[in-house]
Amino acid sequence: MKYTAIFAACLAATTVFAGAIDPNTVDPCIKGCVSDAASAVGCSDPLDASCLCGSKRNDFTIKALTCLQSKCPDKIAQAAGLQSQLCG
Repeated sequence: MKYTAIFAACLAATTVFAGAIDPNTVDPCIKGCVSDAASAVGCSDPLDASCLCGSKRNDFTIKALTCLQSKCPDKIAQAAGLQSQLCG
C-alpha cells in the first residue's frame, strides 16, 4: 500500500503532456510491465487510453506497479509520467 501511495504521488506530481507515446522510447522493463498489466485487465493494446484510463485504470495501475516494484523499482517515476501522458 505504501508503494501505491508513492506511485500515486509521483503520478500527481508529473507534468501532463498531451500527445502520443512513442513505444520505441519506452524503457524495456516498463514496456514489459505495462504490457503484462494491460493484458491482465483485458486491454489488448498497452497504449489504448480508452481502455487503460477509464474504469480499468485502478486495476491496471496496481498490476503495473506490482511488476515495476519487483522488476525495475528505479523506473516507477518514469512509468508514472508515461501514464500521466497517456491518461492526462
